[in-house]
Amino acid sequence: MLEQFQAELKWPVFGHTRQVKLIQQAIKAHNLPHGYLIYGLRGLGKKYLSRLIAASFFCTHAVRPCMICTACLAVGKKNHPGLTWLPSEQGDIGIDEIRNTIRQTRLISATADSYKLIVLDKAETMTAEAANALLKILEEPPKNTLFILLAENINYLPSTVISRCQLLKLHPLTNEEMLSWMKEQKVAEHNQQIVLNLAMGRPGRALKFLQDDLSDYHQRMASNLVLFDRSVQKRFDQLDSRLKSIKTADSAISQRNEITEDFSHDVEYCEAILRDALLFRIDPSLIINVDYQKNVSELAWRLSVEQIGNILASLNKLRKEQTEGLNLRLVWENFLLAI
Repeated sequence: MLEQFQAELKWPVFGHTRQVKLIQQAIKAHNLPHGYLIYGLRGLGKKYLSRLIAASFFCTHAVRPCMICTACLAVGKKNHPGLTWLPSEQGDIGIDEIRNTIRQTRLISATADSYKLIVLDKAETMTAEAANALLKILEEPPKNTLFILLAENINYLPSTVISRCQLLKLHPLTNEEMLSWMKEQKVAEHNQQIVLNLAMGRPGRALKFLQDDLSDYHQRMASNLVLFDRSVQKRFDQLDSRLKSIKTADSAISQRNEITEDFSHDVEYCEAILRDALLFRIDPSLIINVDYQKNVSELAWRLSVEQIGNILASLNKLRKEQTEGLNLRLVWENFLLAI
């Protein structure tokens, strides 16, 4: 109910002070936009912030969100009746999902005073038809309805959709904020510096490293370093090994997206290796992946600054081609030939 906005809002968020303040002020003043577009790099906490917003609406405690009441727990599991989270676990955001959500939202809004929240994760992956359907409801939204669009890169969203939302860009956390976050997460002291270096201000990225005590990090570093080997054959053998997870060209959309996201991590690792090579030329103590200084130093002296810059540009092109759904083997083979 609208009265719930009189409750105290206390969100356990590290960083993003300005963005949190803007949202909380809008909630307390009953002056919410029709839609928020929260965007920024993967791992900055876009989904976490969305859950806090939703839980603040539906929580039953005086200080919200409490994170322990039935409503907060339901929001955390994405099954609260007042919350719709797209896409579902099974696929993408298509025209049918948008239409069904609009239909349900109009029915609920016509019979209830409580708020309805719709979160569109990875909004930039919407089909053109889905984006057009969303635009119509953003232009004439049902009462007490808030759309929250989450995206890594808003350049892939139609400008008409962007213009109907209030934009909130999330930035990487400072080192001080990350250290405070790690203390809250009880990260072992001997791991804090390496996690700080690797996370690049992104708590979600740090969590991925910490889930298996950095073993996935070491495995990925080893495999991606092979992609820069002097031997072209070794590079292509490594690519073949990575592509084993692709079974057929007509695999399900959700599976293809999962594979593409996995390869996006490889792009980030390759970029980190090349950045270290540049930093090594300036001052070896500046490199991030300190356990791989020997490999980085070899690469730094084998490649010129211009060559490294060209490879980074090729990686940026590769990332774009991956998001456009082009053949993974083809785009990676083109990249390896360009090294």
